[in-house]
Amino acid sequence: MCIRDSLLSAHSHATTIAYRNFHQLIDESQYVLEGTVKSIVAKRHADGRIYTTVEFHAAQVLDSSGKNDLAQPALIRYVGGKEPVYDEEGIYMGYEETYVPGSPTLNINQRYVMFINKNGESIMPLLGWGQGIFTITNGNISDLSMYPVVDLLDSNLVLLNSKSENIKLTNTESKNRSSAPSSKKVSTHNKALSSQFNDLKKAMTL
Repeated sequence: MCIRDSLLSAHSHATTIAYRNFHQLIDESQYVLEGTVKSIVAKRHADGRIYTTVEFHAAQVLDSSGKNDLAQPALIRYVGGKEPVYDEEGIYMGYEETYVPGSPTLNINQRYVMFINKNGESIMPLLGWGQGIFTITNGNISDLSMYPVVDLLDSNLVLLNSKSENIKLTNTESKNRSSAPSSKKVSTHNKALSSQFNDLKKAMTL
């Protein structure tokens, strides 16, 4: 059994999410959180929607001074998810789902760094939805498609496409692939932002 409802109206066909470059992610987020997923729980609330609550352990807030440990696990909540359905005898019957197109999929035991805005208030507290979350695996930072973050170019994070060993920009409006940029190609006015990227990347991998 699977019962799905969607937040899309009958006249909607897609979720439109504005592109945000790295500078915008920093400026528009209320804080940057790093943590490892401990649990993911979906539950239907009184408003009829299913909400998912994700608990992170070993949680830290990142800022220019580095990592600041949180005394308690961190929680984020967003609209959507799959709630298990059981019969009167406790036998699993399937699930009910509130489906929100564009919502990222998180995994238990995976470590993430997230740009958070209006947690508990907005449909999705990850700024830019999938744009505002990155994985950390063995000290390497990647986006949700597992493309490693390798550089910053004109405020855009540059991702390495490991399959073709080419570089692509996260901005879908710019060209999808280019050769790996050298440090000389980062313009002078972007040095401060480049330094900000390096500081955050260092904080992510300490």
